Amino acid sequence: MNKRELRGLGLIEIKDSVKPTDDGKVFLVRSETDPNVWYRVSWDDSKWVCECSDFLKKKKKCKHIWCLIYWLLLRLLNVSLKDEANGNVCPKCGSSENVVKRGFRYNLSGPKQTYYCKDCGKRFTERNAFLRMKNDALIILTALDLYFKGLSLRKIRDHLRQIYSCNVHHTTILKWIKKYGRLVGEYMRKLDVEFGDRWGADETVIKIGGREMRLWALMDYETKLLIAHKISERRSSEEAEDLLRKGIERSGRMPLEVVTDGFSGYHKALEKITQENNNKETEASLIHIHGPLVGEINNNLVERFFGEVKQRVANMRGIKNKESFSDFLEGYLSIYNIHKLKPEMSLPMIFKRELPKNPRD
Repeated sequence: MNKRELRGLGLIEIKDSVKPTDDGKVFLVRSETDPNVWYRVSWDDSKWVCECSDFLKKKKKCKHIWCLIYWLLLRLLNVSLKDEANGNVCPKCGSSENVVKRGFRYNLSGPKQTYYCKDCGKRFTERNAFLRMKNDALIILTALDLYFKGLSLRKIRDHLRQIYSCNVHHTTILKWIKKYGRLVGEYMRKLDVEFGDRWGADETVIKIGGREMRLWALMDYETKLLIAHKISERRSSEEAEDLLRKGIERSGRMPLEVVTDGFSGYHKALEKITQENNNKETEASLIHIHGPLVGEINNNLVERFFGEVKQRVANMRGIKNKESFSDFLEGYLSIYNIHKLKPEMSLPMIFKRELPKNPRD
């Protein structure tokens, strides 16, 4: 974590440090030194840009961009946790059908939606999975982000103690990662993402508890998002077919092209899936591009992804069992997709729907 990112984390702790605009693509971030100065941060084609002098000179992510990135991730995490806690269920009588929104309650962390139960007359504030948590949501989010960037649990513990004066045990951080990583993953699967027409499929070997396991990945070349993944003990056409079916179920349609290596199992799986699809839609077609791959059509996208996963796994000093690796993947792949997903097409639009423009409306 560099100095700009650390200062961005400090900036987000300032109340109302980020203001979204009506179009959801431009944000105003408060100056660290002057509360009356705001910097415009916007999404330009494939990256965030800021009008501050640091960004214009260095062309690197400034503290204002880092502040916005963490602000968006924090909002995503808060939104993703609402369903789990049943925020609109009356805590007194358990009713949900006759619960209505009624105003806002204001505290140091900002406006909180309040509800009124017509059955028992109970008035209560919105609840999420952070309710009764000892530590702030930003601290939990920071721990998740640092973990999936490669820091060990003990290094994260030291970082939280030095920066936030938060003393937690490393096993507590592990519990956060398992719980909130899974919740973010569940929320990401609910997003309506339109994938491209060319997919890439591949697999690699990962050592889990001293045993060699196969990590399979199916990725979209247009959005660079991970569509589906799985872990298996063997390499077969059945496993390849299961991966492809997961991708088709996730996207809701067949791709036009699938790029793979020379493994014959992909060819058998695609032949079976294509034949089933042709029986339903006579005009359906699918092109299988397989190894050896040269030129512009290759599987470098999936190979780079595997390289990132293996580098992160190496920092974990080994994985003891398949279950712990699955828990790690659930959160890691969700964060990976969040960073790859274009913000102007997803996150700001979600936050704009979830958060009121004027809390008093």
